[in-house]
Amino acid sequence: MKYIYGILLFVWTAAEVVKNTEINDPTGTGFILTALCLFAIKEKYLDRELYSCIYGAVIVALSYNNHYLLILLGIVFVDLAYFKRYYMLGIAAFIAFILLNRMGVVQVSFHLAAGVLWGYTLSKSDDKEKTHLTLLDNERALRYQLEKTKSELVTLQNEIEQTAEIRERDRIAKEIHDNVGHSIAGVLFQLRAAERIVLSDSHKVERILKLCAEKLVDALETTRNTVYNIKSSRAIGIESIHEIIKDFKFCKIDFSHNGDFDKISTANLKVMEATTKELLTNASKHSEASEITLHIDIKIKHIRCLYRDNGKGCNKIIESVGLAGIRDRIKNLGGTYSVDGSNGFTVVYTLPNIKEAEA
Repeated sequence: MKYIYGILLFVWTAAEVVKNTEINDPTGTGFILTALCLFAIKEKYLDRELYSCIYGAVIVALSYNNHYLLILLGIVFVDLAYFKRYYMLGIAAFIAFILLNRMGVVQVSFHLAAGVLWGYTLSKSDDKEKTHLTLLDNERALRYQLEKTKSELVTLQNEIEQTAEIRERDRIAKEIHDNVGHSIAGVLFQLRAAERIVLSDSHKVERILKLCAEKLVDALETTRNTVYNIKSSRAIGIESIHEIIKDFKFCKIDFSHNGDFDKISTANLKVMEATTKELLTNASKHSEASEITLHIDIKIKHIRCLYRDNGKGCNKIIESVGLAGIRDRIKNLGGTYSVDGSNGFTVVYTLPNIKEAEA
């Protein structure tokens, strides 16, 4: 934008030179063309305060033939103000004031003052733009870092679940080995001993068989207790969705599903449960619906979930904390999410079928 003021100064200078120079004197026009060429080179290739000072010295030299060329010093004042070289600006203003007094063109000082104001304004404007761009870059970096952190947390959560599952399997295997395995091994040892004396000592064989039966009963009881202890009391899979629907008393829910829930990962199940709870809670608070449709379609590569109610809907959807949470949970797993409030309230989201993808 600095060159705009420079062009205006050249137009003004040309008018002053033509007005105050004889028609048959081509020197004024030649000096203006020279200054214009130097100005173009400076703006395109040498846009620095040092070259601006050199350009100012050239203008002063040319002005000894035509004092009105000093108007072009406004270009130098624009540059110094733009680059915030205020000490150089003060020196240049002092020198220019002396020259203008000696040459009798003090009125040119108006252009110099206007150049300072223009350069200062441009400098502040560019600073604001740079600050704005820096903030945008920082915001993009923070968003990228946030998405990366969310992805890492999801990965870490999956790893923790896998580690917990492996540890639980090891614990169960150890418990079965230490209790049931030893009991059965003892029974096998007793049966083999009984096999050797079955013809010679039938009473002893009878005692051994009775002892083996008691040990097998104990092993069976230990097995039952182990299974009971490792069985989760919380509903999982399709049962968990049914539990959520069962607890919802606001209106009728038409629920249907296709596919095998056993092929859904734990992370996907948690998101589906949380999303279903949030949508049903919002329906009871805002929808005024009499019927809700829920459908879950489980495919090999993805899971598609549909929520629709026949409530009042809304023309302009304002994303609340609950809807934002739904969106974030789905996006973190690499899913998609869409909302429509034109005819009731509809939410459609998809999730990648993680277990199938890993398989």
